[in-house]
Amino acid sequence: MFCLTCVGVTKSRGQPQFNVLDFKAVGDGHTDDTQVFKDAWAATCGCETGRPRMIIPARRTFLVLPTVFDGPCKSTSVSVQLQGTIVAPDTLDTWNDKDASEWLRFDSVRGLTFAGSRLIDGRGHNWWAKSCKRNKNQGLRFDQCNDTVVSGVSFVNGPQMHLTIYRSGNVNVTSVHVTSPATSPNTDGIHVQASWHVHIQESVIGTGDDCISIGDDVYDIVIEHIKCGPGHGISVGSLGKEGSEVSVEEIHVSHVEMFDTTNGARIKTWQGGKGSASRISFEHINLTNVHNPIIIDQYYCDSPKTCEAQADAVHISDVTFAHFTYGDLDESDCRDPQL
Repeated sequence: MFCLTCVGVTKSRGQPQFNVLDFKAVGDGHTDDTQVFKDAWAATCGCETGRPRMIIPARRTFLVLPTVFDGPCKSTSVSVQLQGTIVAPDTLDTWNDKDASEWLRFDSVRGLTFAGSRLIDGRGHNWWAKSCKRNKNQGLRFDQCNDTVVSGVSFVNGPQMHLTIYRSGNVNVTSVHVTSPATSPNTDGIHVQASWHVHIQESVIGTGDDCISIGDDVYDIVIEHIKCGPGHGISVGSLGKEGSEVSVEEIHVSHVEMFDTTNGARIKTWQGGKGSASRISFEHINLTNVHNPIIIDQYYCDSPKTCEAQADAVHISDVTFAHFTYGDLDESDCRDPQL
């Protein structure tokens, strides 16, 4: 259906562009534009020449239902330019015959840039009264997407996690904004799991759960220059659920401002877990109205029932907490805690 040499597409500076309006998107916020987005992505991903772009234009709001944008693509340098707004369905009934665990997923795309100055609205209000983790979907998810850049995008009102990096390497997330009410349950800003060489920087995150959470099986995660609040702080974990064996190494968090959060720097593991979490650092952290500045919890349990006591635990080692400051206190009043 789509010509792989990209003949007839709009070009900017010699690069092929695929505007969803050219595929008959409506963009009124009410009409279902899902198939149009899938068609525009198929054309973008199938283009062999240059660095193809899928354009989501400004001053339009596009209703998109649960969708997978599949790779691999013909080019190893493709982009999605978010200049308009994407919204999720506004009623829960819309999800009845669909996979409610995710909303927008990019799968097996190498060299993807997802950038723009506009908004992804998960319309999570109706989900928040439901079971915290079992009924809600993740927002934007990158699965097996190596060499990915996410830049400039704003996320609001996610039903659950707003941005998920999963099974992906060499990922750079920069200048994103995430906003959900402090009362919205389990709305992590950014979640990273089973991934490596991930850099998250220069972002502002305020949610009802962790600003950033790090899951099992990750290596070399750098988080820096973040404003976090409200929320639950920045967490490594929870790790080792249901006796799983994990490997978490080289997690480095620095230059973070946390305000109005329940926690600051947190490491949490389940009883019965196996494996290790090592070489973890939290440095240059400023705390304002943070209830629990530092937590290491190896008895984590979020079940409504009491968790059974178990002898096994994820082994935690080589952890540093340094250069913490507290609101307007200077270092002469509050010395740096170190472990």
